[in-house]
Amino acid sequence: MASAPTHIVATGAIAAFFHKPRVPWHLWFSGALLAVAPDLDVFAPRVPVAYQDLVAHRGLSHSLLMAVVVSTLIVLLFYRDGAWPLRAKRVWLFLFLAMASHGLLDALTNGGPGVAFFAPFSAKRYFFPYRPLLVSPLSIKAFLTSRGVAILLNEMKWVWAPSVGLAAVVLTLRAWLRPPPRRPVARPRPASQPRPAPPLPPPPPKRAPAPPPPRPAPPPPRPPVPLAPLEPPEASAAAARAAPARVAPVRAAPGPPGRAAATSDRRQPRRFRPAAPSRHPHRCRRRCRRWRRRLRGAAAGPAAARRR
Repeated sequence: MASAPTHIVATGAIAAFFHKPRVPWHLWFSGALLAVAPDLDVFAPRVPVAYQDLVAHRGLSHSLLMAVVVSTLIVLLFYRDGAWPLRAKRVWLFLFLAMASHGLLDALTNGGPGVAFFAPFSAKRYFFPYRPLLVSPLSIKAFLTSRGVAILLNEMKWVWAPSVGLAAVVLTLRAWLRPPPRRPVARPRPASQPRPAPPLPPPPPKRAPAPPPPRPAPPPPRPPVPLAPLEPPEASAAAARAAPARVAPVRAAPGPPGRAAATSDRRQPRRFRPAAPSRHPHRCRRRCRRWRRRLRGAAAGPAAARRR
């Protein structure tokens, strides 16, 4: 058989024909698993079967019918609606080719039994006439030797390089031939056709008007005020004569300028208070004496001032 990495690389070349932007990654992962799934018959429980039996290695598991059945089951279980943007039919075709490619690569090896492509209808095994690939050992320990390195170099020459080149050419051509995305073109609106007004929001639901508040009760009527009887004019004149007369206060005549009269209602001058202590105490005493004399003269009145 060919090695597992070679089967996965060959599946990558097949995936290039189905590649589209935004294809889910799990579809490519499923194709890689199906590419190595036929070799699971090696790990099956050992039973006494003939070397050329259908359930032996490269038998029923490598047939085209098994690839059809397994790919159909996977599509029905996981890809019933396809893997957007791939439809279900294209998903089934990719999975079928990924699993069928395993038997085609095994038919190119130079050892082991042939591949039963048409099992279970025919037990005959087939090889291609030209077989350049070296057969890979079934044991992992035997593969991790110098023989395994020689097998990998041989497969890189005959499988890996052609697969990578084919995938690069196919992806380049698909990207070149893919039409550009269409953008909606805004058509000019004729001048005679006005732009429609935006729709108005729906009016709020009308609520029933609230009932008016009750009017307050009118105040009770006031009792009538009794009127006093009218007096004759002679009685009112007698009452005016009997009332005491109001006498206006008599103010004294103003005195000489600079002196306040004793009977005057003016404010008396406030006493002298020095703002700050002076450096010369004798001067301060003289000023105090002068002001005291002035205050005494103002209190005595204009008669004392005339005597002086």
